[in-house]
Amino acid sequence: MTLLHQLLDVQSIDQFIQSASASWVLKAAAIGFILALLAMAFYFALAAHLFYCFCLKRICERVGHDPGLLVWFPILNIIPRLRAAKLPLWLLALYLLVLPIPFIFVYNWMMLCEALGLVVIVPLGFPVLVIYLAFAD
Repeated sequence: MTLLHQLLDVQSIDQFIQSASASWVLKAAAIGFILALLAMAFYFALAAHLFYCFCLKRICERVGHDPGLLVWFPILNIIPRLRAAKLPLWLLALYLLVLPIPFIFVYNWMMLCEALGLVVIVPLGFPVLVIYLAFAD
């Protein structure tokens, strides 16, 4: 196994860091590599979230609804999405239940498509749909 494969294996990392035969430089390099991977994952997730929020903001503005600051917060951005689709806010309570979440999610995006005057597209290709709804004329 190469050093990279050994570093990516969690059990190997744990054994490597706890072993007495490894030098402190190699242990520090392994820990630094792990921290770098975690930082990259965090920044990618943050960038994806901010892009999604920006697209949701544009969709709400295209419908004619001011999303406010709620659009930028992870769970609270459901509220502007429901308002833009002209759905009642009590549907937010159904998001607390596990079973109806996929159905409510699809229904919400179908109503957003209707509010934008588009053919109702069932959001199976969700990332593509969000970008399309945000930037299509």
